[in-house]
Amino acid sequence: GSGSTTLEVARALAGCRGLRVITNALNVAALLAELPDIEVVVTGGLLRSTEQSMIGHLTERAFGELRADKVIMGIRALSAAEGLSNEYGLETSVDRAMLHCAPQLVVVADHSKLGKVATVVIAPATAIHTLVTSELAPPELLDELRRLGVNVVVAPADE
Repeated sequence: GSGSTTLEVARALAGCRGLRVITNALNVAALLAELPDIEVVVTGGLLRSTEQSMIGHLTERAFGELRADKVIMGIRALSAAEGLSNEYGLETSVDRAMLHCAPQLVVVADHSKLGKVATVVIAPATAIHTLVTSELAPPELLDELRRLGVNVVVAPADE
C-alpha cells in the first residue's frame, strides 16, 4: 500500500541488508530506491495519483505472479467481526491479490483504523498473522483479535 503508515515502515527498513521489496506504491519505491542494500520491485498498473499507488488488473496480475515471505499492509479499517476493509474498490482488488503473495500477512495500523468497517471487505481478521499498532488501540479489540489467533504487537504511540 501507499499510505502514511506503510511509508513509515519503509523508512524503518533503512539499514536492512539483502531485502527485496515488492510494492505498488510509488512513494515507497522512491524512498527505498535510495537505499543500496534493498532491491525494489514495482508492479505495473494504472496510477492512482491521489494515493501514489498502482491499481487495476495489471497490478493484480503482477501480485499474482510474485512471491514473498511476508505481506506488510496498511489498511483503512479493521474490526474483529468484519476483518480488513477499504473504501476504494480497485484498491481492494489489489489488496486481495497481495494476500496471495506470501504465507504471512502483517497489518500495520494506528489506533484510528481499528474498530472500523469500510465499504468493501478484503479478508477476515483470521487472515492476519501479525497486527502492529499503537498503544492507543482499544485493549478490548486487541484481546478479541488475539482470541482469533492474531499476534498483536503494540508500539509506543510516539514511534
